[in-house]
Amino acid sequence: QILFRAMSHKRMAKYGLGMIGLGILLDLVNAALSAEGEDGELQYDKIADWKNSLNLTVMLGPDSDTAASIWLPYGHSLFPYLGQQIGKVIRGVKEPDEVLGDFASAAFGAFSPLGGGSFTQIVTPTMLDPLFEMSTNEDWLGRPIRPEAPYSDFGPDAYKFYQGATDASRGAADVLNRATGGSTVKSGLIDISPEYVDHLFGFMTGGAGRFLSRSTDIMAKTLSGRADEIELRNVPFARSVVTSTGHWLDRNRYYQFRAEVREALAAQKASADSGDSISESQQALIDLESELKKAEKALRTTRKEKKLKGDAARADHRRGWAESDAEAMMKFNSKFIKAIGPQAE
Repeated sequence: QILFRAMSHKRMAKYGLGMIGLGILLDLVNAALSAEGEDGELQYDKIADWKNSLNLTVMLGPDSDTAASIWLPYGHSLFPYLGQQIGKVIRGVKEPDEVLGDFASAAFGAFSPLGGGSFTQIVTPTMLDPLFEMSTNEDWLGRPIRPEAPYSDFGPDAYKFYQGATDASRGAADVLNRATGGSTVKSGLIDISPEYVDHLFGFMTGGAGRFLSRSTDIMAKTLSGRADEIELRNVPFARSVVTSTGHWLDRNRYYQFRAEVREALAAQKASADSGDSISESQQALIDLESELKKAEKALRTTRKEKKLKGDAARADHRRGWAESDAEAMMKFNSKFIKAIGPQAE
């Protein structure tokens, strides 16, 4: 209410228009500064919308996938965010109707007394939030808590985690799975992702617990010579002022793109039965079927090798499988973006 009343004054209205203009300029500058990923998409355009809706983000250089983040107060952040969205329309990486939907969602999250998230998340009692979030594999911002592969989400959850998962949670998940009859290829009675362990611990202990957990994990990884596994999003303080697009986003994009191709193929089959015509956009997706088959074949090969190695798999094996999967997914993502167009977040 205070913000809306203030905007009725000419001076504040000028402030709002100025911030929108700043957002447009910032988007164009960031696009010019951003490195291009292997899939042909600018790293800046991969920064999640929720991050841009709460912060001013500035890319740190033409060869970097990292941006500095400056937090803005709720409500005030909407003006530069709208400007950034307009900038994406100008650059042709977003459609106007898509921008309107994203802005409406950000505005609701900023001004709603019930907070953001889905309707079910809003009406769920706070104490049950982590259980609901883990059951849907989405945090309050709609981000996946653990890696998830639609249509092929096989294997124990105890070994499904992002690189930034803490050593303590990895160890706990592994022990629980094995102690209840599981292995690296078979789920035990208690099979939970390390990401869920970290998520639940963070909820129960609050900010102080999360700070201690992250700090301890960084020290453990550094002392054991695995500093390359430390992600910016898990570094205290730095995570608040710096953001980086990680491999997890490219992986999630692969499964999203794959689902779109499969939906188009299903539509083609249905149209053959009904006699309806296929749209140009659907045909462009259908034409990607052969590329998708290549990627899926490579991923199946990796899964077979994982199953054969089982508990005997070494760190270098797991690293090689991760690199192989990432390469297959990135190749398909690149073909998808080239055929369908930019897929800005």
